[in-house]
Amino acid sequence: MQRMNLSRRWTFLALLAVLALAETTLAQAQSIMNVPPGPLPDHYFTKQMLNDEEWNDSKLFPSINPKSRAETDPTYVEEDYLRLPWYQRKLQVVQLITGFFQYSVLGFFHHQPKYYERTYRKWSERMPGKFNYLKIHENRYQPKIEDSLTFINSLHEYRGISDKAIGYCYGVSDVFKKFTQLAFFSESVAPEDQVPEKGTDEWFDYYLDRLNDVVNGDAAFFPGFKNLRELTMVPEFEFYLKIQVTRQWKRLASLKSTLSSYWHNTEEMDADEVAELVTNLKGRLSRGEFPKISFASAISKTFLTGGARTHVVLATKVEELPEQKITRIHIWDIDFYAEDLVKRPYFLEIKTNDDDTPTIRYQEWANPSHDTKRSLLRTEIPGDRIGKVLVSGENNEEVVDTINSIEEFCANPPAGHPEIKAECARAQSSKEL
Repeated sequence: MQRMNLSRRWTFLALLAVLALAETTLAQAQSIMNVPPGPLPDHYFTKQMLNDEEWNDSKLFPSINPKSRAETDPTYVEEDYLRLPWYQRKLQVVQLITGFFQYSVLGFFHHQPKYYERTYRKWSERMPGKFNYLKIHENRYQPKIEDSLTFINSLHEYRGISDKAIGYCYGVSDVFKKFTQLAFFSESVAPEDQVPEKGTDEWFDYYLDRLNDVVNGDAAFFPGFKNLRELTMVPEFEFYLKIQVTRQWKRLASLKSTLSSYWHNTEEMDADEVAELVTNLKGRLSRGEFPKISFASAISKTFLTGGARTHVVLATKVEELPEQKITRIHIWDIDFYAEDLVKRPYFLEIKTNDDDTPTIRYQEWANPSHDTKRSLLRTEIPGDRIGKVLVSGENNEEVVDTINSIEEFCANPPAGHPEIKAECARAQSSKEL
């Protein structure tokens, strides 16, 4: 018994030492990586955030600061994060490990409710009409300029917002998905909307509340804006949503389901895993979902060695070409502007080989400079070989929350906008109770 207590004590002390080392490493690396803030932009949201005590209190991610506007000049694009110095890549691992202890281990001792999984399964099997609320905006899932954000997951977009030399694909995908499904738009403004005078502090507050609603997973109405592209053309709104992207990335990257996926995500999938993935995605898309999926390059080192190329995108369609033994998972890749996505399809291609084993490739990752497992490099075939393709762990929870939120919104649609009421009525009339 005494030996067991001693062992536990040493384990506890070792854990404290790891956390202390992580904090010290972050502080040291931060002093090297900090980018001096630019001039304070003269717009409403920045002034609000500078007075927000919560904003810069994060010990885990202290580098994000709102003191300068993001530049959208492509000449500022930095090199891909895989080419960055060793200490920066290792910093990412330290951040994730620290995040794991802060957000996951401490919550391990609390029993997580099974409500979302039970509800999702119940609705899928016995109440499919519930998913008609998702289908209200299903037409937005295929790339169109008017249904896109004005910004993408690219380092030059976050210059002056964050000095982190990593991508925010998880955060951008999450925020974009929420606005695609939860935001209702109308070009007209009705007297019932009570929209304040444009450009005033009250006007910004009016839309700030709605921006926050969507980011937090609640449906919201944006009178006076025709679509998402028009909404984010307002510089203050674009800037504010970029800030929210960094926050959502921090939250999602530290989920237990996310962290557990990193251990083997560079291993290629077998035929059974691919079949299960395709069936899963086809079912979700047929129900009107807009699932987030993650994948990693199979010809790179593992994530925890600091060398894996990982990405999160949104699945839009599954296309099967049986004669060619090919299945394509079409995606909305938030690394590209909608102006590029509408020109041609972007997809993960699954090819069944002669020995019935599958190979997954992504042609947009054809640059050999990303390859760290040289023995697996196949330059004669375009596209990186992809490892695990996973449906993100939080999808079921998001589906349930999104349906509940849209259902609540449609129970009391905005007055003076018959087109919104008609959208809700179609979902309500076909909903199976």
